[in-house]
Amino acid sequence: GVRELQLALWLARARWGGSTVRGLVKHGELSSTEGELLERAHGFMLLLRTALHLAARRRQDNLRFDYQEAIAEQLGFRLGLSEKRSKKAGVERLMRAFYYNARLMEVHSARVVERATSHRRRRTTRESIAAPGDFKIWDGRITVKDRQQFHKDPAALMRIFRVAQEEAREIYSYT
Repeated sequence: GVRELQLALWLARARWGGSTVRGLVKHGELSSTEGELLERAHGFMLLLRTALHLAARRRQDNLRFDYQEAIAEQLGFRLGLSEKRSKKAGVERLMRAFYYNARLMEVHSARVVERATSHRRRRTTRESIAAPGDFKIWDGRITVKDRQQFHKDPAALMRIFRVAQEEAREIYSYT
C-alpha cells in the first residue's frame, strides 16, 4: 500500500504539481473523505511497518506469522479474554485492520494514478457515444456526457450500472 501511494503521489506531482494527499484534496482529485481515509490508512501502515521493524530488530517488510502476535500486542490489538484466545483474537484484528487499510490505499492510489495518467495523450478516437442514454465511452470506460447528470437525473446513477453491464465496460473513476 505504501509503495502504491508513493507512486500515486509522484505522478500527482508530475501532473498537477502537488505531492501530498492534502494537495490532491485541495486540487479536487480526491474528496475530503477519501483524503482523510487515505491519510489514516497511510499512518496505520507506517505505524505497522515501524512495529514490524522493532519486532524483527531490523528492517523487515514482510509481516510474517512469527511477528504478528508481538505486533498485535504492541499496537493494542488484544481483547480481555483468556491469554491464548486474546492473542489469537488480537492477531485476527490486526490482520483485518492491515487488509482493510492496504485495500483502501490500493483503491485510492489506483484512482489517483488513473486520473494522473488518463489525459496524458490526446486521440480523436478516444471518446465515442455509448448506448443507451446520456452516457459516453471515454478511454474505454463509461462516463456521463454532462457532469451534473446525476444531480439532474438521480435515476441515471442506476442506469449507468446497467449500461456498463450491457456494454461489458468499467465505469470511469471520475464518474
